[in-house]
Amino acid sequence: RGLVNNANLCYSNSVVQNICPLSLFVEFLKQCDVAEERRGGRTFHRAIRALCENFFQDWKKPKPIDTSKAAWGGAGVTTTRKANSNPFDTKDVAGVVLDKWLKFITEPKHGRQQDAAEFFLFILEHLHEECKFMQRAKNVKGADEDGWCHTDRRGRKKDIRLGVDNYDSPVRRMFGGTYQRDSYMLKGQHRESAVIEHFNILDVPVDGYDTLVKALDAWCSFEECIDEDDSGHRQKTAETQCLFDQLRPILILHLKRYRFNKFTGASKKLEHMVAYPEKLVISKKWLTKSFLSKYEVPTYELVGLIAHDGQRVNSGHYRAMCRYGANNEWYQFNDTSVSPHPLRKDQYLGQRTAMMLYYVDTNATVDIRPH
Repeated sequence: RGLVNNANLCYSNSVVQNICPLSLFVEFLKQCDVAEERRGGRTFHRAIRALCENFFQDWKKPKPIDTSKAAWGGAGVTTTRKANSNPFDTKDVAGVVLDKWLKFITEPKHGRQQDAAEFFLFILEHLHEECKFMQRAKNVKGADEDGWCHTDRRGRKKDIRLGVDNYDSPVRRMFGGTYQRDSYMLKGQHRESAVIEHFNILDVPVDGYDTLVKALDAWCSFEECIDEDDSGHRQKTAETQCLFDQLRPILILHLKRYRFNKFTGASKKLEHMVAYPEKLVISKKWLTKSFLSKYEVPTYELVGLIAHDGQRVNSGHYRAMCRYGANNEWYQFNDTSVSPHPLRKDQYLGQRTAMMLYYVDTNATVDIRPH
């Protein structure tokens, strides 16, 4: 269904219209703890669930879940519903989400354009907080839970530090993954270390790159760390590299299309075309040795995107495009308007203003039980 935009809410509308067709996410919402809902718990969970109930006019009650087989497969898109342009207002259904969001952002001006990626990340973090499991033991000895020992380029054990909260949840198991940031010192003790960071949405700089694959290649390449002494002499003191250590079924990439000018304090939008594939094959050179030892290299399919029209950060307009319906065909959602006919391939793969790309591993399953 379409969504009403009466206060510059196209950024939130595009996010909702892209996550609701994700079948894995919908199944997660369906399996809410009904007793906890009645006690008034999980306000975000209930609000996002209500959005999906209204987005799908023929929402059906979930079947009782078999906790002995508590795993969901098919991380693709919903296939049993038809697109409907009969719009509704997000604020009438999930006002608590928008109210908390406006209190959270630094400039909560009513009617001002906001960032779609930040809004989606805000939703995921709150859902994670509401449904996280018991804290796991931290890994600080250089070996993961399966006993794989991380080593440096000289074959020595490498110190591993977790840079995020160490709580598990269904959200953590569905979205994003973790990456390992390796640091290689070029002087002094030459000690090498790594930090493992979690991400729900991956920020991918695209300045200077015309394809997504080239941008990811650069993201996973070595980066020089330059220090400047009091005399102004600059020298390289270290190198860092980021590699994926875990990847989840839903991979959302945020193309960073803005270049900040430190002299003017303004941001300029990068409007060049960044080609993105319908099937994203993860390169082995983007992965850690630990990943390659434990998992198969995934292949992702594009199921949705958000495009931004306009030249400024705090203005413009967001549109959503996603695969939807019985034949997994592509449709455009533009606030209240839903395209009546499927999009052509060049329409959903040729968006010069694409800002967020939604990829899923359709062969993946998610275990929802605490480990």
